[in-house]
This record gives sequence, structure tokens and C-alpha cells, in this order.
Amino acid sequence: MTAAVPGHVTSRQRALGISADLLAAVMWGFTGILVTYARAAPVVLTFYRLWISAALMLAALLLRRRRLRWQVVLRAAPSGVLLGVNLACYVFAFRLTTIADASVIGVLQPAIVLIAAGLLLGEAVGVREVLLTAAAIVGVAGVVAGTRISIGSHARGDLIAVIGTLAFAGYWLFAKSARRQIPTFEFMSGVWISAAIAVTPVAILSGESFTAIRAGDWRWIVALAIVPGFGHLLMAWGHRFVDASVSSVIGILNAPVAAIAALVILRQALSLFQISCGAVAVVAIALVARGRPGAADDALEPAPVAD
Repeated sequence: MTAAVPGHVTSRQRALGISADLLAAVMWGFTGILVTYARAAPVVLTFYRLWISAALMLAALLLRRRRLRWQVVLRAAPSGVLLGVNLACYVFAFRLTTIADASVIGVLQPAIVLIAAGLLLGEAVGVREVLLTAAAIVGVAGVVAGTRISIGSHARGDLIAVIGTLAFAGYWLFAKSARRQIPTFEFMSGVWISAAIAVTPVAILSGESFTAIRAGDWRWIVALAIVPGFGHLLMAWGHRFVDASVSSVIGILNAPVAAIAALVILRQALSLFQISCGAVAVVAIALVARGRPGAADDALEPAPVAD
């Protein structure tokens, strides 16, 4: 992955990118709800989710009368494989350790991206961004740690969660780089195809049944492919206009959204501690998204890739 100088982005384009990222984070927040209702075996659920997402993206390309070239699939493959590794790792992590532990490890992803974005993508990262990112991570960690939900406890689970987090950070950085040359729909088609291919042997070796899915669960599996999947599409589109270090922080807004969704839909109560941590996280994320006060608008030159 090589650094490249991105095209100039106007303040309006950045605002649209931020809006897309925020909507994506909200959509990701409903992932846990959909998984709860789907009730399928976790690895097979991931398998079907990815292949349905790939099929939907290919259908969207067909409707837009676009073709997916193998060169594009190969360019998107690193992002797709890393995303597949992330999803598979977290399925196993949730089985071997607590959901809180795995989730707290997961929200460290923006810190990894913050460091790597400056080195690999040439993004300017100041003390303000570092402090706000740290505040957002601590706030979100407080929200998920306060759930106290446990389905196991093992050091291997934490290690697998770390691997999954590193994979997602890699996905984020490769996606930011690849989106400079590849339009959104082609890129995400390549990502879902690559991720589905990567997860398929894991699903086969898992020993889980591919057919033990009740008819009523398919609607939730399809919803899982559409709702968080559309969030990934929005994030990929926003990569043209928003720094990876900023969008990664916005992405962890999904945890407070998930907590609120669980409160409303599943009647899972929130403690005062969780509410306070969530407020800190939301404020920090909002300040990161807003950018530096008084920053001048960029030159009115369009971004290099048309979608």
C-alpha cells in the first residue's frame, strides 16, 4: 500500500462524506440486534451474509450498467480478505471471551488507524485529534464494558479479538487507498466477493450446518446483509472525502447506537455510567468530525474518482 496525494476536497464534499459516515455508523449499530433475531450458527451466518452482500452489489452494478473487471476485484481483494478475517475472528472471539472484552479491544481500531494514517496515507494528525480520539475510545469502551454480558472467558479469545481488530484497521487503510482509483460500487463488489471467498473455507471447516436455518430467520439474515452492508457502502463512498483517521473514529459511534437500540428494542437497561461514557464518546466524535476550528476551505477541485 503506497501513499498518494488525494485530490482536493471542498468543505461541502467533506460535509457530505461526514454525513455518510454518520449514517453508516448508525446502521452498524443495529448489527447486534439483527444477529440476535437471526439465531443462525455464527460462522454460517457470516457466510450467508457475505455472499448475499456480494450478490446484492453485483445486482446493483448490473442495474447501473457497469461491469466488474477482475483487475478491480484483485485491487479490492486485500480489503475484502481483511474484512472477512475481521468478521470471522470476532465470531470466534465472542465464543471464547466476554462480549465486553472483545468489544473494548475492537474500539482500539481508531488508535491504530490514527498512527498508520499519518505514516501510510500522509494524513495530518495533531495533538487535538489524538486527544479527541483517545476520549472517544475511552467513552465507547465504557459503554460496551458496562454491558457485563459474558458467554465465555479465555485469553485466546482476547488474542483473536486483537487479530480481528488489526485486520479491520488494515481493511480501513487499504479501503482508503483503493478508493482513490476505484468507484464505490465496483470497490464494494470486489470487497464482498473477496470476503465471502475468504470466509467460505472457514465456514466449511467449522462443522456448522448450512441447512439448519429456519424459514423465518432468512429475513433477518438478508437484513443483516442489507443494513450494515449499506453502511459499508456509505463508508466506502465517504473515504473519498474524509480522512481515514476521522472516519474510523466516527465508525465507533455504532457502539452507543447499539446500546440505545438494545434499550429500545430488547429492553436492555443502560446504567448511568454507560450513559455518561456514551455522552463523552458522542461529544468527542462530533468534535473529530467537525475538524479543526477555523480551518480554511480546501481548493474547489473535484475528487479524482467519479461514482
